[in-house]
Amino acid sequence: MIGRAGSSIVEKASQKTKGKVQQVDENKPFLYIYLTFFCLATIVYQSYHGLGRSTLITFNVSLQLLAYCLLAAKVLQQGSVAGVSAKALQCHAVVYMSRLSTTLWLKGYIPTDPTGDWLYQACDAMSLATILGLLYLCFYRYKSSYQVDLDTFEIGYLLCGCFILAVLLHPHLNGRPMFDTMWTVALYVDVFAMMPQLWMVAKLQGGAEVEALNAHYIAAIAASRAVSLYFWYHGFHEFAPKDGSFNITGWSIMIAHVIQVLLFADFVAFYVKACVRGCGRAIQTAGYSQPGLSVYDL
Repeated sequence: MIGRAGSSIVEKASQKTKGKVQQVDENKPFLYIYLTFFCLATIVYQSYHGLGRSTLITFNVSLQLLAYCLLAAKVLQQGSVAGVSAKALQCHAVVYMSRLSTTLWLKGYIPTDPTGDWLYQACDAMSLATILGLLYLCFYRYKSSYQVDLDTFEIGYLLCGCFILAVLLHPHLNGRPMFDTMWTVALYVDVFAMMPQLWMVAKLQGGAEVEALNAHYIAAIAASRAVSLYFWYHGFHEFAPKDGSFNITGWSIMIAHVIQVLLFADFVAFYVKACVRGCGRAIQTAGYSQPGLSVYDL
């Protein structure tokens, strides 16, 4: 009897150790993505001269690229798009296509430092390519795992409303109404682009777990929004009319960014608390993550 009990204990301990090791192995690709991002950011900082506040625009889009890479790695590793909102990805695709239609050849809305020569546009182009790849995975390769019943946020009226607002209210830095409007469409859609994903997260809270890597994806997008708000807080006066009248364009951009940050505020507060709890648990378990945890038990 004692021998059997001892064997059972050893077997359970072995299975637990294997589970922990497997979880660590699964997290390695994402650690590599973070390390690669940090290394590339450091190389860019060391390679370019004359960097300043306008560089924050490039840092903003690089954080977005990081978010999509994390999401793509998670989907490919697990072979599933569960928890991913295809409608949010469609909104993001509209953002990048609209913005690239101006920034690839016009200079009105790009960083004034050397990163605006090509790096800023390259980050947007790579983000768009990653999003299109994720949409392919959602609608074709992993279609069976796409939770269409949860991804129900209506984006048609949202996109139309943003386009109409951009036509009526847009800056004029390019001096070309069509492309000034396209850049503004990207700005306004970007304000609400993550709402379908947050809507889906709210539904998942009622039952299924929200995976940690989905949370990191959302958190990286939220960080990019905060960086963008900081930049425009200092730069919105550039849109001030020369006659000294009310800066309606500048304030519309500021309000759009404030709305972006507020939409993420509740999620970020909960995410930070979860990360703090997760760090404490990681210390108690010698740095291993417990499998099966949701973002709320991170």
